[in-house]
Amino acid sequence: MKLRFSDVIAEYRRRRGDTTDSITSEFIIDAFNWGARELARAPGIGDRILLWQMTKSLAPRSKDGSPARRWDLTDYSQTDTIQDITMLNIWRSTTTKPEQMRDLTFLDPDEFYSEYPKFMPYTPGIPKAMTFDSDGDTAWLALDRPSSIPLFVDYRFVAGPKPVKKPSDIVKIPSVAYNTILDFLDIYYFMEGMDYALTDPTWSNIDKAMAEIRQKVNKMAYQKPFVLR
Repeated sequence: MKLRFSDVIAEYRRRRGDTTDSITSEFIIDAFNWGARELARAPGIGDRILLWQMTKSLAPRSKDGSPARRWDLTDYSQTDTIQDITMLNIWRSTTTKPEQMRDLTFLDPDEFYSEYPKFMPYTPGIPKAMTFDSDGDTAWLALDRPSSIPLFVDYRFVAGPKPVKKPSDIVKIPSVAYNTILDFLDIYYFMEGMDYALTDPTWSNIDKAMAEIRQKVNKMAYQKPFVLR
């Protein structure tokens, strides 16, 4: 679903019975961003309600002009930081129809970079090995060598929606996650006591809320990923 965040603000004020706009827009924006990221990180929750799908071409060259073999899969114009990648297929573009590369061997990052160090030059060819790794807030896909043919990926991943900055922002979010995030905002509301400064949270309350949400989520039917275009 897509909605203007000013509508989210109005809905949350309605839920809290706030008829005088005493809950500020800034507070609800902070609470929404915090709640979405916490839920995306939570095992058994994020992978059920904050699952996205994207298709992306793999640029043949890095920013420095060298043949590329490592790509950032995060698109901050669409979502927040990737927390997990649940599925990824690599396809080679052909003149007829795309062909899935089924013969790639997945290696643990330590094993992969031990055998194929990051900064060594490699001659383009047909990739045989791949890995995922993360560097701070960046999720990387790496191949053992640059590809000599055009490639693209389609993948599913867990992430919060793109962080909101102002009430006029348009939010893309799986519909099943919307009400869950709004429910979770009450934790932030009471935890902060309407104070903008994030204090030490009452983690026991958050853990209890997470457990209750996880029970609800487990009873839901399978949710298709939100397809990003």
